[in-house]
Amino acid sequence: MNPKIYIAAAARTPFMKSRGEKLPPEKGGDGFRREPGAFGGVGSVELLGAILRRLASAGVPPGELADILIGCALQDGDQGMNGARMAQLCTDIPITVPAATLNRLCGSSLTAAMKAAEHLVTGQGFADAKPQ
Repeated sequence: MNPKIYIAAAARTPFMKSRGEKLPPEKGGDGFRREPGAFGGVGSVELLGAILRRLASAGVPPGELADILIGCALQDGDQGMNGARMAQLCTDIPITVPAATLNRLCGSSLTAAMKAAEHLVTGQGFADAKPQ
């Protein structure tokens, strides 16, 4: 049996420098400190939560998600506590939906995507797909 698999939504967090330019002495700079980047006050878990909330705009009911898999390299701070689950808690996605964070350094996102595809094709751990 070859199940048909559909991509229901696609989005990504912003990709940019985490810090701005070095602070000049007239702004209290010491040659090392930098201005915060565009999302300097926003944590990665909050950014991922915003991406997960976008699923609703794609018509995916939160309760019908079978799993949440994300890739995150060099986890730090709030990311170290399973960033996928922490981001899920910022959404309406039920806590009964499993969530996992995969770390394979530079290949984290690709590994998460491949693992999700593998689960979909083999039917392991995922609910039946309901094509519209």
